[in-house]
Amino acid sequence: MKTVTLSLGKVLDLDAELNGVKNSQTGEQLVEGLLFQELPLTVKYHLEKVVKQTAEQKTIVDKLREDLIKKHGTQDGENFSIPLYVNEVKDEDGKIISADMNPAYVTFNNEFVKLLEQSVDIKIKEFTIEDFKDIKSKDYPKVLLSLLDDEA
Repeated sequence: MKTVTLSLGKVLDLDAELNGVKNSQTGEQLVEGLLFQELPLTVKYHLEKVVKQTAEQKTIVDKLREDLIKKHGTQDGENFSIPLYVNEVKDEDGKIISADMNPAYVTFNNEFVKLLEQSVDIKIKEFTIEDFKDIKSKDYPKVLLSLLDDEA
């Protein structure tokens, strides 16, 4: 095992590479996670250990993001949101022809980006490219591949 330091943004990317990503609105699978590929059992085991760590960080980030949305957004019933644009002007067809960037969204985004730049340590098996040589994935696991041991 080795310890790697990643930004929280990279941790979230790694989590998506391993678990996959679905469109929350449509349920469409946008990224098929590596854990759903045919992998040697020992590789899956070690990836599951990584997922346990990324999931923990993802839970913390999601909570803090929700707190930021409540802080900078507006409440509509039980939900809070921050529109990207304000002062929208629409034409007769309902298309937006002008709008101003929402200052509350800019503030939210700046704070959230700072959060995602924070570093955390993740323990990971010293994988090599050989561990993943038989995977046929249409998705490119950029963060995971950056952690592979080149000496194989």
